[in-house]
Amino acid sequence: MEDAVRPNEQEFKAMYERGYCTWFSLYEMTIVDAKTGLPWWDCLFQLENEFLNHPSFPGNVTVDASFSNTVIATEKGVGILLLKAIEATSSTHPGIQSFTEYRPLPAQYRAASFATALSYLSSYCEFYQVAEQSHAALAATLLLPVARFDNRTVQLPTPRVRRKGRFNKETIYKIPVWSENLNQLDRLLTLSCNAVGTKALLTSVFFEPGVGCNICGAWLQGTFAFLDSDIVQDQNILLRVLIKRDPGLGFLWLGAFIIGAQKRSLQEARQAWWKIDLHVAAWTGTLMSFIQEPVSTLPRGIEEISRADECRLMYLSHDQYYTVPPLFPFAPFGSTAMTDTNIDVRQHARCETSHGLEYESVTWHCRGGQRSTTTVPRIPLRAKNGQATKGNISINYDNFDNEDDDCSEMVTRNIFTWLRDDDGFPVAERVIREHEWIDNLDSDDDCPITGDAQSTVGGNLHGWLLKTMTRRSNSL
Repeated sequence: MEDAVRPNEQEFKAMYERGYCTWFSLYEMTIVDAKTGLPWWDCLFQLENEFLNHPSFPGNVTVDASFSNTVIATEKGVGILLLKAIEATSSTHPGIQSFTEYRPLPAQYRAASFATALSYLSSYCEFYQVAEQSHAALAATLLLPVARFDNRTVQLPTPRVRRKGRFNKETIYKIPVWSENLNQLDRLLTLSCNAVGTKALLTSVFFEPGVGCNICGAWLQGTFAFLDSDIVQDQNILLRVLIKRDPGLGFLWLGAFIIGAQKRSLQEARQAWWKIDLHVAAWTGTLMSFIQEPVSTLPRGIEEISRADECRLMYLSHDQYYTVPPLFPFAPFGSTAMTDTNIDVRQHARCETSHGLEYESVTWHCRGGQRSTTTVPRIPLRAKNGQATKGNISINYDNFDNEDDDCSEMVTRNIFTWLRDDDGFPVAERVIREHEWIDNLDSDDDCPITGDAQSTVGGNLHGWLLKTMTRRSNSL
């Protein structure tokens, strides 16, 4: 008998292969780049122009002074560039506290302005020809709040400074790359202060559109079967493969590897236990959850809707039970009969209007009770790289185990709890409700059993009064 929730072994194996082959194709792309001489560290220079629509803190933003988010860092070798990057940003970065304590300057001296200090640092880097290391230091600095969030110390690798050339005034006084766009540093530091959002960006590379909640474990099994293989045991290769998945996030992954923050992200991804942040996703154009994708157009004569679209419409309707998005990024499988959907879904599924998330603005609470609003333009979502073509790939099945799929079970239970939290399960989903992955909900869980409610309220009526009487007929 076919299982109503769990995929069969053939389906599980196909998804395992999809995960393995997708990441293998990314590895092949890095090999091509190496042969053509394309430097993979070019992602560092995205720091200068990436996430241009990310908001930045206004100058008079209210800061909770009682919250201490400091970083304990242990130097391994001479971390001069990272230290300099922290010195240059600590005064404007609430998440960073220096390695070093400084005595106040004598009254006759004045500290250089931010722009001047930045030009000094840029000149230093130009003179020693270490622009890449300077950017790498900044990338690592941006990840320090993540390390603090994960409650871990930081060990800094020894920088390799190659001293080339002789003293050259033209080199010394070259215009710094940031001089015409100081706001970019503000954007990056604002992003950095959001440790949860930064972690969500890192782990978003493991989200794959079209992978359902009940089979996401197979996708992740195949993914890490490749990432754990001998092919990518070298950390430099692993980093390059992760960057290739979404190059727009490359400098964040590099910063994570420098301070060792990648280990926690990989661990969370392996277990399908990572956070999403729809705000930072919208600000950066990053696809990290099925809920961000637009609602499909329902063809005429079709009397059912995909559960993924059902979730999207319920979230967009912003009923009190659906103000928080699903916890995990993978969509529910299958479809729901229109007669079994709630009023909001029926109302909007056929209204012939496009539906989807669109970020409008962010409002900052400022000192003196003032508020500052930043409008965020609509940003297209970047596609993920990687092709699931098998070709001549020799797939490693050592980690293949369709019987041990705790990831899919956890995500499936969570998304159906979210989806049926208010209304209960319709009768047509009885086999899903009674499945072992879901049936072990205890009495304290959020998914109610509402009994055999039979409603005669017409589906064309809507409004708050109707919602207080019933949301859906024929529910369990």
